[in-house]
Amino acid sequence: MNPCPVCGKKDRYQKIYEIDEGKQIAICACGLQAILPPPTREGIQKIYGEEYYDIYGMDHFQDAFNLKLKTCKRLINEVNRLILSSGNPYHLDIGCAFGYMIEVAKSAGYDSQGIEISPAADVAVKLGYKVEKSTLEDAAFPEETFNLITAVDVLEHIPEPRKWLQECKRILKKGGVLLLVTPDCSSLTARVLRDRWPHYKVEHLYYYSPRTLKRLLISIGFDEVKTKTGIRYLTLNYIINHYRKFRPNSLETKLLKILKALSLRRLFKHPFAFSSEMVVFTRKV
Repeated sequence: MNPCPVCGKKDRYQKIYEIDEGKQIAICACGLQAILPPPTREGIQKIYGEEYYDIYGMDHFQDAFNLKLKTCKRLINEVNRLILSSGNPYHLDIGCAFGYMIEVAKSAGYDSQGIEISPAADVAVKLGYKVEKSTLEDAAFPEETFNLITAVDVLEHIPEPRKWLQECKRILKKGGVLLLVTPDCSSLTARVLRDRWPHYKVEHLYYYSPRTLKRLLISIGFDEVKTKTGIRYLTLNYIINHYRKFRPNSLETKLLKILKALSLRRLFKHPFAFSSEMVVFTRKV
């Protein structure tokens, strides 16, 4: 077991849950949660294949794209007041998928680009976005390139988060902002659902709380760490398909199927605002 990326100590994890595929959720004495054993490199490559983003439950790609745009617009509107730049600030979206955040950022005046490791990168390029199929480390951006870096639903996938965040800091300009969205393992939903919490997945390697993530960011040299609960726009179709993929035999999946059978089809296509993951804003000083 590698040292904890937050406190740096070894052998301080204790098992709290067992989840699918023989995996365990363990918690370090500092509060960070991790999946044990972590997936192999080959297992990770298999996870991020052609079907990784195919869980929207939408009839058309554009419907799914528009749903994501609503969430991204809310995030960009919040971060705009923190950007200290004249002209067109430079923006990088890490884990950009099909390019939703790039589209919103460009519309807000950013010079925007993205990186993505899954085949979604190829689709984003065909849609006209500046996207490189690469990890952050392999992209090797020059030092102090970006005014804003966004990473939505990414940090929990990173096997070496301290190293990854240090690279984010290196390529941010002084005064630049890092926006992270990641599940909050201390949330009420996580505490109530326990091992049935939908964010417990084999590809999610670490689970943070506001306290542990703030500790990690400050130790790397970030400043002004602010956390809040985010809002995400989802359809009930999206939620059902998510549970079908990641929790096919769960009670929640069965109840959602029953609800869908009893409800109007139009209701399941309507986007609703849900209280969602932890949103973190921090700045490079």
